[in-house]
Amino acid sequence: MAVTLCIQEGLWLRSLFTHLHVPINLPFVIKCDNKGTIFLADGQGASTRSKHIDIKYHFIREHTAKKVFDIIYVPTADQTADIFTKPLGCTLHERHVKSLTLASR
Repeated sequence: MAVTLCIQEGLWLRSLFTHLHVPINLPFVIKCDNKGTIFLADGQGASTRSKHIDIKYHFIREHTAKKVFDIIYVPTADQTADIFTKPLGCTLHERHVKSLTLASR
């Protein structure tokens, strides 16, 4: 579900940048820490328990097939976005701050 929302936002940004004549590099890369999601998006797996997300993963699959988006696996510990969404320990917080180049040390 989150990847679907990410793709929707990415499509909106692509439309905005195109309208403003700002060059963009495709594909947009989505870093995901859920191998099951990537598996479904690639079209490799579906089960009876995934019926409720049928439409969503077809939407994802369509845009990854067009090479507009690329979904790559990043382990949970390496998800830099966590700095914005979760309380982190000092070590992990400092690592993400450095990876975002928010501070120089």
